[in-house]
Amino acid sequence: MSTLALVAFVLWAAFLRYLPKILNFLRLQRFAKTLPGPTIGELIANVKKGEILNWLKELREKHGPVFRIWFGKDLMVMFTDPEDIKQLLGNNQLLTKSRNYELLEPWLGKGLLTNGGESWHRRRKLLTPGFHFRILGEFKEPMEENCRILVRRLRAKANGESFDIYPYITLFALDAICETAMGIKKHAQLQSDSEYVQAVQSMCRLKVHKRQKFAMLELKTSLSMLLRSYRFLPDGDHQPKPLAELVTKSGNGIRLRILPRDENGTTA
Repeated sequence: MSTLALVAFVLWAAFLRYLPKILNFLRLQRFAKTLPGPTIGELIANVKKGEILNWLKELREKHGPVFRIWFGKDLMVMFTDPEDIKQLLGNNQLLTKSRNYELLEPWLGKGLLTNGGESWHRRRKLLTPGFHFRILGEFKEPMEENCRILVRRLRAKANGESFDIYPYITLFALDAICETAMGIKKHAQLQSDSEYVQAVQSMCRLKVHKRQKFAMLELKTSLSMLLRSYRFLPDGDHQPKPLAELVTKSGNGIRLRILPRDENGTTA
């Protein structure tokens, strides 16, 4: 009898624990029925083919500017109309980030990109002076210099044939961010084989690859199991080296910016 009572208690406790999630899922299901969208079978078929972007374009043409997709138990609502997107991006209350951003936390920590809620507001206030016109004006020269390098590299490929500009744009963005935000020249566009650039590219590839595996696992597994199994996913052994390189170099860059301020007796 005591065993039955224990089992009953455990089942009841589990039910109470997951009841809010069950109710939330039912609420999402009711809401999802008001929106058009594909079936789970269509999603799986297109994920396997690796043609997600083209498929999303087809869904937009078929269902209109707003449609929904179920990723396992997670509901995603796609907005493609610029006015709808403007309303969302301009809302300071909708700050909760998706779980995709959790994959970036070992690399970027809890910052503006990965944070949400009150913590986001506090950090945004701290950074507001950094967006003063006077400070932004100082970024004009390094931005122009990196733009000229980008134009030269693109011009060398302008022979009438199509080519992939993604690697050119990402290296330019890395140069621009490092030089303006951190005050450090990485010369990513001219030294794309450097250790730092390779570490950034490796981490980006790993994060995209892990997110793709997460999407497939979410079709079969609960959130708690996903978070516990993240570190056991394939490619896990490849993350520490590029991650350590990025954390070390980023930390060095921050220390180099703080040191002159300390020597001058100013505070950050």
